[in-house]
Formats: sequence, C-alpha cells, structure tokens
Amino acid sequence: MNKTLAYEKRTAPSRASIDALRRFPGESIRSLARYLVVRNKGMFTSEAHARETLRFNAGLRSGGSGRERAAPGVIARLKGEVVMPGPHHVHRTGFKLPKGIWGVMADVHVPHHEPKPIEAAMQWFRDKKITGIIFNGDLQNCDALSFWQTTDPRDFLGEVEITADFIDSIRNAFPEAQIIWQRGNHEDRLESYYRSYAPQLAFLPSSDMGAILRLEDRDITLLERKQKIVMPNFTMLHGHEMRGSYSAVSASRWAILKAKACVSVAHFHATSETTESDINHKMLTAWGIGCLCDLEPDFSTYANRWNWGAAIIYNNGGDDWSIENRRILQNGKLH
Repeated sequence: MNKTLAYEKRTAPSRASIDALRRFPGESIRSLARYLVVRNKGMFTSEAHARETLRFNAGLRSGGSGRERAAPGVIARLKGEVVMPGPHHVHRTGFKLPKGIWGVMADVHVPHHEPKPIEAAMQWFRDKKITGIIFNGDLQNCDALSFWQTTDPRDFLGEVEITADFIDSIRNAFPEAQIIWQRGNHEDRLESYYRSYAPQLAFLPSSDMGAILRLEDRDITLLERKQKIVMPNFTMLHGHEMRGSYSAVSASRWAILKAKACVSVAHFHATSETTESDINHKMLTAWGIGCLCDLEPDFSTYANRWNWGAAIIYNNGGDDWSIENRRILQNGKLH
C-alpha cells in the first residue's frame, strides 16, 4: 500500500495527531492536545481524547503526564506519513460575451456620477441600437466603506438607494437589453469591509452586492470577483486585476504591456488606444475606457488626466468583433 492510501485509511483523529506531531516536533503532548481540540472542532470528544490519540501515535504509554514528547526516532518515522498537500487555487473562468451590440459604461462611481456624459452615452447607445450593457466596474462608489472615505457622515444605505435608482433608470431606458455588471475595486470594498469588521458575516448570501441591490430581480448579471469578460482573442477587465494599476500614464499602453494581448481596461478614467504587433505581425490593440463620474473629486481634485468616455463592442461571433471607444467632451458631445 502506498503512503497516500495508508494515510487516507487512518481515522481523522489519527491523521490529525500524526500531522501535529510531525509539524511541531519537540512540543509536549499536552500542548499538542490543546492545539488539536481548537484546530479541529468536534473531531475530539475532549482534550483527554486528543492526548491519548497523540500518545498512541507517538509510541508512548497511555495515561502519562502530558509533558512527555515524542522521541526523535518516532518523529522521523512519522515524516514518512506525509503526503503532498493540496494547493489553494482560485479557479476563475471568463464570462463569454454573447453576440450583440454592447454599450460599455465604466467608473460611474454612483453617487458621484455625472448626468451629462451618461446621457450622451445613453443616446449613443440608442442610436446604435445596442442589445446589451456592460457596467465595466466601479458602478457604485462604496465611499462609506472605504479607508479613503470623503463624505461625512458615512451613508452606505444612501449610496445603495441612489445606485438602485440609477440602475432602474438604465433598465427603464433599455428594457430589452441584457445587463452585465463586472466588479471593480470599489465593489470589492464591501467584501473587504466585512472581512475587516464582521468576518462572520462576510460570506452570507445576503452580504453580497447582488443581494443588497436585488440584482436578480432586476435581471442584471453580477460577475464574480475579478472575473474576465472574454471573446475570441479579447479580454475585458476593469483594470485593478493586474498588478501595478495605479500610476500608468497611458492606460492602453500599460495594459498591452501587462496583458500582451487584445484587452480593454477602465479604472484609469482616461480614453486611450495602443496598437502593437508581435514578431509574426499579428496586430494587438488595447483600449482604455473613460469614466462617467465627477472629474474633480476630493481625493484627486486637479490635474488627474481623467476624461469622460464610453465604448461600444460589436460582437458578431468568433473573431468578428470590433470596439468603438469614444471620449465625451465637457459640452456632452461625443468625440
């Protein structure tokens, strides 16, 4: 019988005690028993049960003082029991963008949104007869949950109310459109807040942004944390998912150097486009999508290089897709 099978055939308390003896050589049986009871709640009936299990696997007599320790020779033998541990991987699958004409709205930052560029983007979407809308991250600012909070007093409930009104207004304007909400770093603030201040509530279904805003009832698809939107040879991100996303001069230049693929990012609040080709002359293009929020917020008031903007993705299936990425001027005109 190989080591893996032999290890798996042991009872759970026996496996746990062997692991404790091997991981913490030289510790007293009493200390390891306390550790096992705390670390494996419900596995051992009592601390005495844990001590006896440890003594058995350490080759010690039953009923000892608890101060004894396993002999080095026993520890060496137990090392032969170890099996390769399983990795902690997060497996993410991309959201495959359905065929259609998709209007892209990024960095709206409700309640710090700007009606003028939003109305311009919506009129553009109507003119192009879009079939779907993508909220490309940071739709709700979640200012009240942030370390960088700029409003006083903090009013997360007020943000939720205004965000609900905003998405209802978009749904009313495009009643037949499929709506996809890609999470950005601002949406992540909710989970981070729970992790920091109420970790026992962090993973309740009712604690998620989708549950709070009843997005299922509003027929809006909220993507998973850091989930990509994909088409053949194209990836849409919010932008915070790749490291170093805080000081790029050109969002598209930064994105193409990081991704080495056709990609779009928001997050930087600036419209840009960069095209390069690889050694085989395959053309790669990256896009930076402008924002639809206040251009002079308290945390970045002047000279921040931001501009209003929106985009449309024309997805005809397969490799037949294109992107129209537009600036929106101060007078509300597309450029």
